[in-house]
Amino acid sequence: MGEKITRKSIVDAMLQVSFLRSCGEASLSDIALILGVKKPSLYNYFPGRSGIIEAVLDECRSFYEKISFVPSNVDEIVQKYPVATVFKGIVSHYAKVHEKTRSLWIFPFVESMKYFSPEAMKIIGFRKGKIIQETEMALGAFSRNGLAVDEKRIGILA
Repeated sequence: MGEKITRKSIVDAMLQVSFLRSCGEASLSDIALILGVKKPSLYNYFPGRSGIIEAVLDECRSFYEKISFVPSNVDEIVQKYPVATVFKGIVSHYAKVHEKTRSLWIFPFVESMKYFSPEAMKIIGFRKGKIIQETEMALGAFSRNGLAVDEKRIGILA
């Protein structure tokens, strides 16, 4: 038998299985196998697979609420570096942060669930809205600091 399981470890296992296969193919048996427990023990934490999916979606929503695309000190950064360097740094930082987090599991899970879950669609809408809002925040920082943004040079679609 594996270590003591928790709701969080079950959620993580579901994300992992969904990343390797798909959410639709992820079974309770797969989750139990990853955790090193018997499938019936999962029912001590969730009423079934749909309860796990709901908890995973809650975790995904929480994750996207916490992360940030643009650093909070963007005004200071734009005073020190050229526009293209700042945008490259923002995108690079975002990618590096996500490499080290559960984002690699979360993004495909939510995207694959969007066809089956209104909650997943809300999460996707929130994530996209947040990226747009934070991008506007970065552009505003350039404007406040008297810097012009050449969309063609930094690859922004007009």
